[in-house]
Amino acid sequence: MEVETMDIAGMDTKSKLRTIWDTMDRQMDASMDPSTDILSVGPARKTTRFEAMDDADRRMQQEMQHQHKMRTAAELRLIDSIEMERKSFSLAKPPPERDLLSEKALTTAYFGGPKDYVKTLPSKYVRDFRDKRRGPLMKIRGMKATRAERHAAALDAYQQERRDVSHFMTDAVRQETGAFKGRMKGNDDDIQEEFSKLDDDKLLVLEEEGVKRVWDNVSAQFPVRGSWIQSLSQTLYAIENDRQAVMRDTLGQVVAIMVENAHVLDGEVERIVEKEAVLVNHEINDNKRAYAELIRRLQRREVELDRDSRLRWEAAMVRWRKLRTLGAIKQFQDLMASDEFANPPPRTQLLGSLLVEQEKNHAYLEDHVEHIKDMVPNTSLLTVPAVINWQNTATSAADNWDQVYERYLGAFWEQEADLHQRAMDRYNGLVADVARYDGYSPEEQAQMLQTDAFVLTEERQKKAMATLNAMDKKVREQTASWRDQWNRLGDWLHGVADMHDKHKLKCKALHRESEASVSDDRAAHEEEDGGRERAFDEACTVLRQSANDRELEENCAKVLDRLEDIKEGYRVFHKRQVALFEKNPPTMEENGFDYQRRMCGTFCLQPNCPDPAP
Repeated sequence: MEVETMDIAGMDTKSKLRTIWDTMDRQMDASMDPSTDILSVGPARKTTRFEAMDDADRRMQQEMQHQHKMRTAAELRLIDSIEMERKSFSLAKPPPERDLLSEKALTTAYFGGPKDYVKTLPSKYVRDFRDKRRGPLMKIRGMKATRAERHAAALDAYQQERRDVSHFMTDAVRQETGAFKGRMKGNDDDIQEEFSKLDDDKLLVLEEEGVKRVWDNVSAQFPVRGSWIQSLSQTLYAIENDRQAVMRDTLGQVVAIMVENAHVLDGEVERIVEKEAVLVNHEINDNKRAYAELIRRLQRREVELDRDSRLRWEAAMVRWRKLRTLGAIKQFQDLMASDEFANPPPRTQLLGSLLVEQEKNHAYLEDHVEHIKDMVPNTSLLTVPAVINWQNTATSAADNWDQVYERYLGAFWEQEADLHQRAMDRYNGLVADVARYDGYSPEEQAQMLQTDAFVLTEERQKKAMATLNAMDKKVREQTASWRDQWNRLGDWLHGVADMHDKHKLKCKALHRESEASVSDDRAAHEEEDGGRERAFDEACTVLRQSANDRELEENCAKVLDRLEDIKEGYRVFHKRQVALFEKNPPTMEENGFDYQRRMCGTFCLQPNCPDPAP
């Protein structure tokens, strides 16, 4: 008959073994059938060994079948012991740790959940292993050799099978741990990338929500990483359980072959099975202890990584608060040093307008000063009223400039008050921001704000006030200087005009004096001449009354004498008049020379007239 096949894929280990033993029993029972042969894999032969047996052989075969069942029961108990740790080894010195996965390499990961195929991986490995090594021990049954050779071949095949299973499962563990390391490595890189957002050069531009979002993203990875560790633990233990199941099946096959071969006694078979079971249990327990230690280290590392990450994030949060505090203060300092507060554009525009007004007023005053050239001496324009009018015009221009300047000065102070209010508003906003960032203690915050911010507002205000006061002082001094110069110039011009007027008055006085002298002399002459004319008329009357020639001659002589007196009077009058007329020009000339000398002294010029007589 053909060898019976078994479908044991869905059974547990014990059921698999029982199925194997039952199948072997049926095969042994079937060996009693003349039409079957347990070592034959071809069709049934017509002549069998059973037919050639005698009664003694049949009884021996039945006895062997009974012993086989007894050994099967004992072997089942020994195989079951593989599933539990023997107490006799509980106090033994534990084997050295098996560094299946370095602790340092397990600190890396990437975001994401464990793959579904990890949970089914061990069974896949077992199926692949069974497909590749399908029943190598079963080939021992068909060997054409002696019992000793079959016994040794069975043990050698078992050892090779055990090594192959160990290598296959080790590769499975290495593959699983390698995939685990890759996930952790990628996750560590992503965590590091998240923390790179908290570098000092990037931290300053983040808002508080952005910093908190980094921790939310990082902290969300630790449950995922924990699930990966749990999945790795389940996978490793599943691999060891599959190793246990495979070795149990393999050891069962070896026991069946050794029992069937019957090369050694049942006690020796039991000792061999017990020894191999102990070795398998010891190796599996060592691996599980190593896995437990590995998982313990991984979990401890995750706890430390969680703690360190939290501390790192908290330190970054503290740095963010401090950097934001310092950044806000630095921004306030830059603002105070900017043109908006240090040199505000409205103030510059106002200064430009004031300068234009000042230049216009100065140009007007210069043009007004140029009018002095028209009021030169010996002209009709150089009069005291004209000078007074010039002075009044200059004073009015100065007063108008004072009004314009006062209006601009008021605008300057209004701008400064508004600018100071804006600076204080910014400072109050800075105080609120620093309190909100809470990067330093309240005492440190107050100290920093006082020394690094508030002082700047005071210095800015003091500097602005000093600038405005200096400008006011300078402009007022300039205006006072201009007014003083105009007054001095007006006074000097008034003195020139007064000198000019006095000269003209003196000239007129001298002229009137000269005319009076001539008139007085003429009046005196006419009065004297009148007496002489009356004496002449009386002499003529006497001449006409002469009675004789002698009286006539005498009276005629008297008339001629009176006529000569009149002529002498005119000659004397003419001399006096000539003397008076000749006296006036030198007096007027000397008066003109004196005026020229005094006027040239006023203008700091050298007169072109002779010096006065000593």
